Amino acid sequence: MEKLGDPAGEAEFVAQMFQRDSKNYHVWSYRHWLVRHFSLWDSPTELSDVDSLLRTDVRNNSAWNHRFFLVFGRQDGDPSFIPTPEIVDRELEYAKTAVFEAPQNPCPWIYLRG
Repeated sequence: MEKLGDPAGEAEFVAQMFQRDSKNYHVWSYRHWLVRHFSLWDSPTELSDVDSLLRTDVRNNSAWNHRFFLVFGRQDGDPSFIPTPEIVDRELEYAKTAVFEAPQNPCPWIYLRG
């Protein structure tokens, strides 16, 4: 896959692994690598997949971490990247909704703190 320069099929593989254990550190680490290596920062499926996992389990800290990684942690060599105010507002609303759903859950609180 790396030599082909195409992550085709990897999203399905990762989804299958998450069906078994959506908090598996190694699978999340691999997903981070895929995003960095293939510059999938703006892939619409990345954010929607994380959103789906969080709808299933709002307490999935690994999914919260990956969301932060995608939205705010662009480590693709662009030090000038700054999220737009619209993105920041969207993420604030997203986390606040999760806080109202499960106020005792520390994950969205930590996400809000950045």
